[in-house]
Amino acid sequence: MHIGIFTDTYAPQINGVVTSTISFKKAYEAMGHKVTVFCPSVPGAKESTEDVKRFRSVTYPFQKEYRLVLPFTMSLKEVKALNLDVIHAQTPFTMGYMALKYGKKLGVPVVHTYHTFFAEYIHYVPCIPVKLVKKWAHKESRDFCNRCAHVVVPSVQMKDKLGDYGVTVPMSVVPTGVSSEDVTDEEKVAFRSDFDLLETDRVLMYVGRLAHEKNILFLAQAFARLRDQFSSLKLVLIGDGPARKDLENKIDELGIKQSVIITGYVDRHQVFVGLDIAELLVFPSKTETQGLSIIEALAMGTPAVCINEMGVSDVLAQNRGGYLTEDCLDSYVEHVALLLNDSSLREIKQKEAIQRASDFSEEALAQTMISIYEGTLES
Repeated sequence: MHIGIFTDTYAPQINGVVTSTISFKKAYEAMGHKVTVFCPSVPGAKESTEDVKRFRSVTYPFQKEYRLVLPFTMSLKEVKALNLDVIHAQTPFTMGYMALKYGKKLGVPVVHTYHTFFAEYIHYVPCIPVKLVKKWAHKESRDFCNRCAHVVVPSVQMKDKLGDYGVTVPMSVVPTGVSSEDVTDEEKVAFRSDFDLLETDRVLMYVGRLAHEKNILFLAQAFARLRDQFSSLKLVLIGDGPARKDLENKIDELGIKQSVIITGYVDRHQVFVGLDIAELLVFPSKTETQGLSIIEALAMGTPAVCINEMGVSDVLAQNRGGYLTEDCLDSYVEHVALLLNDSSLREIKQKEAIQRASDFSEEALAQTMISIYEGTLES
């Protein structure tokens, strides 16, 4: 099978959609399928190759990390020559609409994964009332999904949400798969050296974009309370994003600057090195459709403490591998402190984490996606 993946974000960019795309691509190819990724040109990226076709693009003015593709920079004839069997739209923006266009013209079914809870990202659209933007986000999500042959969502809650929007096409829950990575003692020593971590430091780790929708200021407040209880505690934030300046200001205000390290973006293996060093992942986001970094932490045997919200609650169901807390500082701090204070409990949660991560096998979830493609082709 030849699978065409259309996405508005791809390597060398770093985010959950990119990780998911690369993960499935690798698994499909290991199964003997051919994959071609269609994505925007990005500064620092190679031009089109045999398996990655890049469209000319410009920076999205309100979110500098993202790109807007200039349409019609690849002819229908060029795409037709690839003989795609199925098209998978990873995003519903410019590349998503290109996927729908090519799918319709070529008679190729389009499957879409709804990765992002867009109604919670409306603060990136300036000068328009929130109510109107949220209504527009619901309508656009519904209309795009209903133009596809099948919609994939990473969690049951997101499937229910799309049903509330009025999505009527077949939907399936298929999270992104993750596998652990081997980490050496030398790599851990180098990581500690690079980011000024002592062997005696106890590390809490956050992995993700530094953005307000990730509840990042809440995390700074929680850590300030925890640092008062645990003097050797350090918070390492792996990632970057539009709320970095606000976060740095909050860290200064709370007086915890000496105990917080922001690494910026690092390569994927370094993420696993950091997670292997950390005692806990602290991830308070309330806008996840899956929470990929949580599964990565579980795969490394690192328990997670999260707020009991959509997407995340699927991963840590019944508190396997960590804790789901109420949406309040007292509850969140209490559960992190509980695990820091009780090494026996932490060991139990570490074992649970590895067991839970095994439910997210890359190979098994890729096979589920292939079955969806095959069913779509038959219908």
